[in-house]
Amino acid sequence: VVEVYKDKEAYEKHIASPQFKKFFDFASNGISDRAVFQLVPQLLVEKSQPLYFKNGGDFSIRLAEVEVREEDVRAFKAIVSHEMKESIAKEDGVLAMYAGCETDDLRIWMFFEIYQDEESYENHCLTPHFKDYIDKTSQMLVDKKLTVLTGDCLVNQGGLFFEAKRVN
Repeated sequence: VVEVYKDKEAYEKHIASPQFKKFFDFASNGISDRAVFQLVPQLLVEKSQPLYFKNGGDFSIRLAEVEVREEDVRAFKAIVSHEMKESIAKEDGVLAMYAGCETDDLRIWMFFEIYQDEESYENHCLTPHFKDYIDKTSQMLVDKKLTVLTGDCLVNQGGLFFEAKRVN
C-alpha cells in the first residue's frame, strides 16, 4: 500500500473514515507481516490523466530503495529529480513516479514507479535521461534494491506535481 496525503490533516481524516476502519479491521486479521516507511516527499509526479485500475492489467510497477552516501544526498536529489521530470514529460508509458527519503535517515531513498506495461519500463531504461542518471549517480550509491510489484488496485487523481525545495 502506497499512500500520499496532502498534509497531516488529510491523513488524520482518512484514518478516521469508516472505509479505513473497515480496511484496518480486515488487515489486522489478514496480514501476517508488514513494514511501514514514513517518507519525506522529494518529488511526486504523475501524468495529467487520472489512473484507475482494479483487478488485473498489464501495468509494470517498481519499488526501488537506494542508500546514498551522505555527502552526495543533495547532488543525488538534483540528478534524480531531473530524470524523473524528463521521464514523465517525454515517455508516454511512464504514468507516475514518486520519490521520498526516510524520515529518520535522509540517505535512504524510496521510489515507487508505475509504467503502462513491461515494454514501457524496458524502453524507459534505454532512454538517454535514464542512462545519464545511472552514469551520474553510480558512484553516489552505497546500496540499491529493486522490487517488482503486482498491482491490485491503483488509483490517483492525475496531475500531481510536488517538488521539495531541498532535502530536509
